[in-house]
Amino acid sequence: MSEKTPAVTIRDAGPMDRVQLRRAVVEIQEYERRLHNSRLPGEQIADAYLAWIENQTGKGGALLIAEIDRRFVGFVAGWIEHSDAIAETADSNRFGYISDVCVTPDHRGQRIASRLLCAIEEGQVAHLFAYR
Repeated sequence: MSEKTPAVTIRDAGPMDRVQLRRAVVEIQEYERRLHNSRLPGEQIADAYLAWIENQTGKGGALLIAEIDRRFVGFVAGWIEHSDAIAETADSNRFGYISDVCVTPDHRGQRIASRLLCAIEEGQVAHLFAYR
């Protein structure tokens, strides 16, 4: 791997990742707060938001961690959503939803978010077809 393309490990999140996930949630929220003054402070919402993500992904979704040399460098969270659009087929009413993707600032620009999205897509597509 070149210097721009580090060896990234992507795996399911576990209880030991909670501290890093919480930091990433705070970072995302603070970034969005700079864009929209309606956002609450990251420290204020981090625990509840992380619990919500864990609850949502626990119902057939995925919460994946990216690591380089066993160091947390990012995460993605997503799950399958269902809508009830009357004019759509049942298959069209099922879709993947990505709630969050975050890469730590010092690892941005290295295609880590792309790898996270590919990994969750592979897992969620398998889940979607198994759902039938």
